[in-house]
Amino acid sequence: MEETKESDDYTQEADSDDEGLEEGVSAEMQTPETTKYLKATEIQEKIEALKELKKNTKKTSAKKQKAEQKRREKEEGSKHKSKNKSKTK
Repeated sequence: MEETKESDDYTQEADSDDEGLEEGVSAEMQTPETTKYLKATEIQEKIEALKELKKNTKKTSAKKQKAEQKRREKEEGSKHKSKNKSKTK
C-alpha cells in the first residue's frame, strides 16, 4: 500500500513540474530563449495563416464582384432587347 502512495506522490510531483512547459519540449530543453523562440514561431505561423486567408478572401470577393457585374450586364442586355421588341411592334 505504501508503494502506491509513493508512486502517487511522484506522479503529482511530476505533473506539477510540467506546468508552464511548452508542449513537446522536455524540461531540460526548456529555457527562456527556447520559450520565446517557440512562441515567436507560433505567432509567425498564425500571421502567415492570416495573410493566406486574407489573400483568399480578396480572391473570393473579386470573383463575386465579377459574377455580379456579369449578372447585371446580362439583365441590362435582356431589358434592352425586350424594349427593342416592344418598339418594333
